[in-house]
Amino acid sequence: MVHKTVDCGGTVAPSCDQCLSPEDSEKTARKKCGGDCDLLVMNDQPACINLEELMQSSQSSRTSLASSPEGHIFEAVHVVLVILFAYFFKTKVVDKMPKVTKYSGARRERQVGLFDCFQKQDVCLHAACCLPPTSAKVMHQTDIMGYWPGCVATACTSHPVWPPLMCLGAIFRFWVMTTYQDYMGFESDIGEAAVVACCCWPCEVGRQTLEVDAETGMAATCVCQVKESQAFLPVGDAGAVAEAAATNARHDATSARP
Repeated sequence: MVHKTVDCGGTVAPSCDQCLSPEDSEKTARKKCGGDCDLLVMNDQPACINLEELMQSSQSSRTSLASSPEGHIFEAVHVVLVILFAYFFKTKVVDKMPKVTKYSGARRERQVGLFDCFQKQDVCLHAACCLPPTSAKVMHQTDIMGYWPGCVATACTSHPVWPPLMCLGAIFRFWVMTTYQDYMGFESDIGEAAVVACCCWPCEVGRQTLEVDAETGMAATCVCQVKESQAFLPVGDAGAVAEAAATNARHDATSARP
């Protein structure tokens, strides 16, 4: 019978936790724990573990849970709760908010930054915790697509379980962002749109929400309520925003001349 051993980094042991002895200090542990094993120090107590095996075991546990009856029940409950929230969000918020009129002037600069949604608690919570309904609200108000198709498309491409959907999701988000910028009359940057579509979509949805709320004068608050909204002014950027607003006004005036 062959007994499995691990390389401790010069010595061997039946398992990584046996590479060290209880009295080993952190300095000694750094010499004795290596090879197949990884040193972990918590509260000045060294421990020798196999990080790769630990991660594989954790992944296996998650996979087993997802494929178990309990995992299926959890997913079913989660889907039902998401659908219920999306329904109430539509009836209590989306149906009460006006659509945005398509901008017909010259291209203008965006006054709201990508991470400015962190300055608005309601917007930040909606974008982080309720992304499909929040994104669908913006798409509905800017005539990109209807609310329910927007919810389904965002939900399917935000947490894809099928690898090809990861690429399709990035393409879908890129299309939504560029279409939104065209509708709102914003200057577009293809490179920025590609990066945001892949890495920062919740922040972009929060940014769009702030811009649309400023256009319509209405904003959604937690939970599923509507209130009047004022134009969003990023903290510390008053000068930049004023300059951008003046530039946009000049563009509008120029385009309005016969």
